Amino acid sequence: SAPVVESLPTERVEMAAKSPPQVEDLKFDDFCKVCDAISRQGGKGRTKEKQRQVLEKVWKTFLGQNMYPIVRLLIPNLDEERGTYGVREKTIGPILIDVLGISKMSSDGKRILNYKNPRFAQSGNAGDLVAVIEQVAESRLPKRGSGNKKDLTVGEINALLDELYKADNKLNRSIFMKLVPQLCGRELFWVCRIILKDMKMGMRHETILKHFHKNAMDIYNISSSLRKVCECVIDEKKMNMELNKLTVFSPCQLMLCANVQWTNIITEMRGHEFAVEPKYDGVRLTIHYDGNEFKLFTRNSQDYTNRYCFSIALRDQILDGLRNFSSCIIDGELVAWDPENKCYREFGSNRTIALYEGKQIMASKAGESKGTENPGEYADWTCEQCGFTNAQQFQTCFRCQVPKEKNERREAK
Repeated sequence: SAPVVESLPTERVEMAAKSPPQVEDLKFDDFCKVCDAISRQGGKGRTKEKQRQVLEKVWKTFLGQNMYPIVRLLIPNLDEERGTYGVREKTIGPILIDVLGISKMSSDGKRILNYKNPRFAQSGNAGDLVAVIEQVAESRLPKRGSGNKKDLTVGEINALLDELYKADNKLNRSIFMKLVPQLCGRELFWVCRIILKDMKMGMRHETILKHFHKNAMDIYNISSSLRKVCECVIDEKKMNMELNKLTVFSPCQLMLCANVQWTNIITEMRGHEFAVEPKYDGVRLTIHYDGNEFKLFTRNSQDYTNRYCFSIALRDQILDGLRNFSSCIIDGELVAWDPENKCYREFGSNRTIALYEGKQIMASKAGESKGTENPGEYADWTCEQCGFTNAQQFQTCFRCQVPKEKNERREAK
């Protein structure tokens, strides 16, 4: 049978006592082999044990080191320091077609652009854009292990991904132009998976963190920070402090209800009475409050304080309702209320209403400060990236979080 993991050369492990291998110096190709090994073993029972063995070998190779550079690549959807790259399935395909010099009208170009259509996709990869990209790119990129291919390290890949995350969307192509020619087809496959934040390895993040350290998931639930998890794993004193700390303005993972079949509930209750609560279909938010400051976080730890005007529309209610508290964290569901029909509004109304009310409040304040009778007549600005119209006072776009100054620089050019 195939070995559990083909990466992390044996000689490197044997030399650990003399010169321990550094996490950032791990070849990205070796990292990809680890991901391949985990993916091959996806499933239940014995295969789950083999997945554990793959990860255990990685942890032991870099024992005592901060594993953050590797962990953030293994679980990109939890990487809070690199949010969305501004690149999605519908945009990464055309970018790579351009970078690889493929005509959109060619058969390969059509395969990428129509990856969901079985008529264009091959080898049963319909619907899997990244697999189609690998097939098309493989013959156009350096071969794995060939002399003309540069061996990128995990540290170099992270640096390029940081560059991509911070870049203006119009610069994405130039970063891909720098990155892609240095990769083989399989490396491009995993880079795309990381950028799209969906590794599809058949291993949940809870399992990866559990194999990393018995307390890793607990620390993540408290801090929502992979960096902090990796720091605590190598510092027992810091770990003990984090396990007993819940900090205002530091988002934590929320407790979620399990999806249980109705028939199972009846069986489990064994004839006892039980209550059923309605599920409010709004936005799950936590309010972090300290003094006269507050922040709003989603259940995925995204900061919504300056998004969709929530903080402006809700400011008076929050500060008035919490005036008797010095600091607190409140967890709840934010829903929109219809005062005329005396009912909750449909899902999705929160953002629309908050944006409307927030802009009205800001318009009113702008009118008062200018001494005008028509508060609605002040200059809005439109985000060049997403087309959303923002109030003049807002320094970042509420929809895509692009700073106002970036839009102004574009106009100047």
